Amino acid sequence: MNATAQHPFENLVIPAVVTSVIHVAAVLLLFYSWQMPHTQIAKRPELQVMQARTVELKQKAPDKPKPAQVAVPKPAPKPTPAPPKAAPKPTPKPAPKPTPKPVTKPTPKPTPKPAPAPTRTEADVLADLQREAMLKQEERQMQEALERQGKEDEQLAASFIGVIKSAVENNWSRPPSARRDMRAVVQIRLIPTGELISATIKQGSGDSAFDRSVLQAVEKAAPFSELKTAPGRVFERYFRSFELEFSPEDLRI
Repeated sequence: MNATAQHPFENLVIPAVVTSVIHVAAVLLLFYSWQMPHTQIAKRPELQVMQARTVELKQKAPDKPKPAQVAVPKPAPKPTPAPPKAAPKPTPKPAPKPTPKPVTKPTPKPTPKPAPAPTRTEADVLADLQREAMLKQEERQMQEALERQGKEDEQLAASFIGVIKSAVENNWSRPPSARRDMRAVVQIRLIPTGELISATIKQGSGDSAFDRSVLQAVEKAAPFSELKTAPGRVFERYFRSFELEFSPEDLRI
């Protein structure tokens, strides 16, 4: 068997290709003649027979292998030099403080000497003594007048207290539980016309019935119209708010 022996299909490839080309050309001509107007009939071209020639296909010699490339090692990168450090900025020197100017103290003005006191005569001294004596006498008289007025106010207030206490006694109803040793203190508040604002037990007797009877007696006795004649100073000092002590012994029970 020769080394150049042909493949059994190699002699059929080329004729088959040529035949296909001819058929395609014939179909195109028929299509073109069908598109033309019917008045003009194109002549059918004569088919030309082409002679086929066998071509020997020689097997291509395999490519020679390329020599293997030897990897060349890359040079190591050079180290980047560090940037130079910035030089430290010089510390600015503080500006020198201006030297304060010496403060000149104002020259003190001379203090004027006091005028010499006028010479006092014996008459002047005597007049001063008389004036002081008169002032002391006036103060003493005023003090005596106040004390005398205070005693009169106390006597007047005591008389009004007697009137109020008598009115309460006349309006008191003795409860069955009352005894001679019982005692109650009532806080009474009035207005200048003698009308009652409030009455409360400040110090009880220990018996609620007795205390309640005392409050009822005060409420029945009010208003105390006698206080209308009392001076304003007496009312404000003694009767705006005062305490009344109430005991059955005082009523001779």
